[in-house]
Order: sequence, then C-alpha cells, then structure tokens
Amino acid sequence: MGVEFRPTRFAGRTLDLTLFAFTRALDCMIGELWATYKIRRRNSGRWSRLDNSISSLSDPALFASSCALIMWAFIYMPARLPSAYNKWIKSAAQVDSRLLKALRYCRYGELKYGVDTGQASLLGDMCKDYGLPYEYGDPTQSIPFPCELVHMGSGPNCEFHALSRFYKSFFWSASMYLPLNLALFLRNPKSSKHTLIHSLQSSARSSAFLSTFVTLFYYGICLTRTRIGPHLFGTSAHACQAIDSGYAIGAGCWICGWSVLMERPKRRTEMGLFVAPRALAILLPRRYRWEDQWVEKAVFAAATAVVFTFTTYIDKDHKHEEPLICRFLVLATLTYAALGVPWNRDVNDGGMVGYNRYPSTYDRDLNIRYDAGRAYYYPVADRKNLHIYANTTAQRLTWRRDTDTPTAEGVEVLTNGSNDSYVISANREVIISAGSLASPAILELSGVGNPSILNKYDIDVVVDLPTVGENLQDQTHNGLGFQNTGLTNFTGGAGFVGYPTAADVFGSEFQNISAKVLESLPEYAAKVSAASGNVTKAADLLKFFKLQYELIFSSTHPVPVAEILIAPSAHSFTSEYWALLPFSRGNVHITSSVPGTRVAINPNYFHLDSDASSQIATAKFIRSLYSTAPLSTLAGSETRPGLSTVAEDAAEAEWFEWVKANYRSNFHPVATAAMLPRESGGVVDSKLKVYGAANEDEDGEEEDEEEAIGSVDEDMEEGLIISSDDEDVEEGQIISSDDEDLSTESPGDIRKVNDLEVGVDGRMLGADPKERAPESNSTEPDKNQKPALRHTGSVPATVLGVAAKSSNSRSGIEQPSKLQLVTHK
Repeated sequence: MGVEFRPTRFAGRTLDLTLFAFTRALDCMIGELWATYKIRRRNSGRWSRLDNSISSLSDPALFASSCALIMWAFIYMPARLPSAYNKWIKSAAQVDSRLLKALRYCRYGELKYGVDTGQASLLGDMCKDYGLPYEYGDPTQSIPFPCELVHMGSGPNCEFHALSRFYKSFFWSASMYLPLNLALFLRNPKSSKHTLIHSLQSSARSSAFLSTFVTLFYYGICLTRTRIGPHLFGTSAHACQAIDSGYAIGAGCWICGWSVLMERPKRRTEMGLFVAPRALAILLPRRYRWEDQWVEKAVFAAATAVVFTFTTYIDKDHKHEEPLICRFLVLATLTYAALGVPWNRDVNDGGMVGYNRYPSTYDRDLNIRYDAGRAYYYPVADRKNLHIYANTTAQRLTWRRDTDTPTAEGVEVLTNGSNDSYVISANREVIISAGSLASPAILELSGVGNPSILNKYDIDVVVDLPTVGENLQDQTHNGLGFQNTGLTNFTGGAGFVGYPTAADVFGSEFQNISAKVLESLPEYAAKVSAASGNVTKAADLLKFFKLQYELIFSSTHPVPVAEILIAPSAHSFTSEYWALLPFSRGNVHITSSVPGTRVAINPNYFHLDSDASSQIATAKFIRSLYSTAPLSTLAGSETRPGLSTVAEDAAEAEWFEWVKANYRSNFHPVATAAMLPRESGGVVDSKLKVYGAANEDEDGEEEDEEEAIGSVDEDMEEGLIISSDDEDVEEGQIISSDDEDLSTESPGDIRKVNDLEVGVDGRMLGADPKERAPESNSTEPDKNQKPALRHTGSVPATVLGVAAKSSNSRSGIEQPSKLQLVTHK
C-alpha cells in the first residue's frame, strides 16, 4: 500500500480581522484604565501637564509607531506587507526602485562603502538618468553617496528637496482626497454651501497630512545623513555604512508618522486604530498550519468578549455615559470570522466565499427593486418599432419540411379568450427564451426532444434530441430559527448572507467527506444515468462530476457550498439556507400534446447522499454560528427545529428526517437545455443554436434556431439565477447581433432589430385582456398602459422572439418584421 500525501492546509486569511479585534480590545481596556486614573488624579488635584501631554499624544504616538514599523517593512521587508500596500506606498513616496534596492543591499551587506562588491552599476545607472556623475553611485569612490541621489533630481539642497516633495505629494494626495469628498457632497442634493466648504477644507487638511508624511520621511533621512549622523557617528566608511544601513531610514520612519498631528483629534484616534493591526501583522506569519489556528481563535474570542463587555464609553470629561451601539452587520461579521468565514467586500467579483450584505438589484435613486422590466424594457418602451401584444401565448414552433435540416418557419400562438390559434411566420430567426421549465416543453411540443416521449403523445419527431429536459438541477431549502434575547430593538432589513466553503461547513470531517465523495463519483454518475433511462451517459456525467468536485473540495480556490441568510427581527432570528451545488440530476417533460398542460417536474432531490450531507452539515454550521460570540450574546434558544426535535448530538439519520420533512424547492432550476457538445448531452451549442434545427433568413437560407436563459447553463451556479439569466440574455443578444447584420433605430438600442413586437401575458403586465387583441387595427402599444414586469421565482417569463413578416389570417394585418412574444405559464 502506497503512502498517501495530503496537501498541508494553511490558515491565516482571517488574521487581519483578529488583529483588528485585538487592537480594539486593547483600546477598550487601556481607555477604561486611563479614564479611571484620570478621574482619581483630577479629584485629588494631582492632574499634571505631563498627564495632559500623555493623554493628548497617546493616539498620535500609536499612529507614529505603527507607521514607523510599516515604513521600515516597506524599505527592508516588503514581503511582510500586502502587495497593494507596497504599490500604494511606492506611488505616494515616488521613489526609484533602484534606490530602494541599494538601501536593502546596504543593510544586508551586499553593498559596502570602500569595498568593490560589484554593485556600482546599480546606482551608477540611476545617476545617469538623473544627470549626475556616474561616480556618485560607486561605493568605492563616494563615501557616503551624495544626498542628491536621495533627492532624485531635485538638486543638492535637502531643504529644497523637502519643499519639492511637499508640493508634489500635496497635489498627488489632493487628486485622491478631493474626488472622494466631492462625491460625498454631490451624493446629497440638499447639501449646502457650508457643506461644500467643509468638504474642500477636509480634502486640503488630509492632503496636507499625507504630503507632510512623505516630506518628513525624506527629510528625516536627509537630516540623519548630512546633519545629525556625521556629528554623532563620524564620517568614516564604517560610520557611513551604519547610517545608511538603518539609522537614516529609522529616523525617517519614526518622524513621518507625527504628521498625524495635522488631523483633528478624533480622526487621530481612528487613524491610529486603523494602522495598528497592519503594523502588528508585520510581526506575525501571514500563513501558518491549520492545526495551530486555535491560537488565533482564542485571541479573537477573548478580544471580542472584551469589546462587547465594554458596552459603555466615557467621554473626555467623564461627565456622563452613553451606550455603545454595535451595528448588527459588524457583530455578524465578527461571528463569521470566528468560524473562519471572512468578510467579502464584493461577492460579485468572482470570489464569493465570505460574508456580506445580501446582494440585490436596486435602483438606489428611486429606492425600488431593479428588475428585468426596468432594466431592459422601460428604457426602450417608447420606441416606434417596439410593440406589445398582451395576453398572447406561444404554443409551439412550426416547421418547413422541404429542407435537409428541419427549419423553423414560425410560431403558433393563441390569444387569451380565443379558441383559435394562428401562426406568425418568421423570415429571420426564432429565439426561445422560456426558462428551465418552459423551454423544454416548447421544444417537445414542437417535435424536438426524446423520441420515446414524443411518440407517447403522438407528436411527430422533427429533431431527435433525447437530452431535452434532462439534467435538471435545483437546490433544496431549509431554515433554522432562534429567539432574539439581546437585540429586541432591531430595525432594518434582513439582508445578511454568508457563503462558507466545504472546509468551513464540514470542519474536522472535511478530509473524510472529500475522500468519500471522490470515491463515490463513478457510482453517482451511474445512478444518475440510470435514473434518466441512460439518456444522459455515465461517462459524460463522471467528467462533469469531477469538475464539480474539484471546485467544491479545492484546497487553494474553493467555491462556496452553501448560502446562509440571517434575518433578525425584534423577537427572533431566522436563518434560511440551501446547499449550492447538488450532484443530483432530474428532468422536466411534457405530459400531453396539448399546449398549456402542466409539465412533469422531477428534480430528484437528495437522490445522492452527498447532497443530504451538505444540507445537514450546513444546518450544523448554523447552530455553531449562533453559539459563537458575539452573536451568541444576542441569540436565545433554538426554535426550529429545536433541540427537542433534533438533539445537539443527533445522528445524521435524525437530521435527515427533519430535513426531508421540512425542505422545499429553492426555485433555482437550471440546465434542462444544456450548452454542451451534442455528443455529451448538449441541446444548444456555444452560440445558443439548437442542435439539428435551423431558422430561415430573408433570403431563404437556413440559420440555426436560438435559445437563451437559465436552461442553457450546464451546471448549478452559486448565486441567484436571475444574475446568470440576465447575463445569458445579454450574451445571446451579442451573439445574435454578431451573426446577423440587423439595422438599428438608434445607437442606444438594447438589441439590433428591424422591428420588435412584444406580447406579454396580461397577468404580468396588468393589461386588460381586450387591450391588445389581434383584431385591433393598431400595432401601436397603449401609451396609458403601465407595465410592471417582474421576475417571478426562478421561472422566467416565456419569451419567443420571431423575425417575422406575414399576414394575420384573421385580421389581415401585416405583422412587423420582428415579433417577440412573452407569456408567463
């Protein structure tokens, strides 16, 4: 038996947050002790000038010492700082990289005065670039290097160099601070002239602070090299080496942070507590063994306990006490961090792991949800070539049979209240965009699908495409509840969400679960294939399952495996959740040849044991969340399922009974018309074209039929499918526009079309069924109609786009060259 090597797991991604909590805890304790000391000294009449100086200079001293450590690391230990920190400091300091390298070489003995170490060319080339003699950079000829090198082109005078640094840095800083302050000013339309003046003053003050910081850093170096250092240490080669290998830089590092005295006293405190955790991080390893994380957890737990114990603060005169208001977002962030789930500033940037506010589509100015109607329809609703047919339902496609490839020639539609359907012919394309549940039904009713299903309902087989409706994936939804005993005055929304990884959820069982799932993948593939009647092939499924496994159980770049909502109210906490990436697969198929008949939906929930394990492990993780400080200080007893229903140490079988009895669909169905190679079970290709079918363009040439929206996604995604659905539609528009040279009415059109006709089910738009009946002699939309198109669950509105130019057989109206029908089934 061979030796199994497992990759070493490292911790440390939450270190910054732990150090933040640690410094806040120290601030609470020291502040309380100092306040007590201050009261005693003042009451006894012994409060001195020294005490007053210490009180006023403690925050600047914290900032200055933290900055000294950070700047020292920037010069000599850049690897101890995040790369973004290094880049920002280098940009602010406007320092030549060759000078930085020379300083490091000088400190570590690779560059020595009076000794030829082969480094003369490093600063010699720099001298050439700044118009200085080459020998200035030779350590055997220039002992020490002239300060002109440090000045980098500002001349030999150190004071002039300091002034030029201030000038350059001030404008660099203003370019950063001024837009930020003006943005805050412009954000409020009711801002007064006084507010504008305050914004400008704040920008000037902050710019002066930062430019003084840079100036003092360089001038501290120059003073030590040319004024103070030679008097203290002499001018020998050894003394110059000592000055340039640490003393000069140390002086600049220590003096620069005192520029904080230019800021307001309250801001000094904030700035000191902001930089202190970063300075402490320099002294600690950024990554360490996973087994040693208990130390960090213990520090974090102790620190948060201290912070939340100090529920009051004492003002500067200690005349009264006021409550310290801790926002729930911060509280929940600290709790998640204690369990290893970090704060995620943007869950939409490609890395979803972490905790944040729940992402929503809002129009911030109007304070309303920004749905597909407002985003895509309203902006072009008044276009002359855009028309709406309300209360019109698409039933099936019609086909030309005189071509080698089945070619869609139109769509059979039915108006609500009528028993007679009619056909709208197409001369360019038919686009099916009906969601994961309705798209397969339209295809099957049109003769595209599995022959055994089509023959069962006496539907002629137009395209033999067995995987239509297969590969259905959906998530399962459960929820836990807890009493709220510590936040009874909570007001606000319930928009808090966590995205933990498999390592977070499974904890100590992670390695065992990972190995078990990997070993079971062939069995899963065979089982899913058999459930589909071997329509989906086990070999193809195994390839997809391996990719899914690598995403879930990656040791370097894992994706979230669960989504957890926290909804606080005045009396309770509710945490709904769902496992994000199920391995189980199901299907959706028609049950009749009559359009409008309900389809058969079989998601096969918990068909595979790994899905049940994920759902159960997430529930256990939520229990841990509410029993971890500081959230545990607010949460009371569990109300759902409750320890009497599922005990604390309940076996997995007991958990599963509760999960099965209480779960529901999460309404996120995907993948029933997968974008995959046809031989791998695909229904559409990479350009959204349905395999084996075509459209007819204006010249009678065949073009592939198109499909869009969530049914084409081959696998479940981590976020809400409204995001990927909108993206699918936009990508489909781009693909179709690239494939065809369609004229456009205006540069701002969402979709390049000759003319677009939209029919929307009246239940969605609130239209009167009589308003847009085909018998009308007008093709213009009702201007008084106020549509309110909404995204309903995860079943998008059925949308068929038809490039058409035909006569309505019942009204004699010539239809425009584009028709898009929308209905909600």
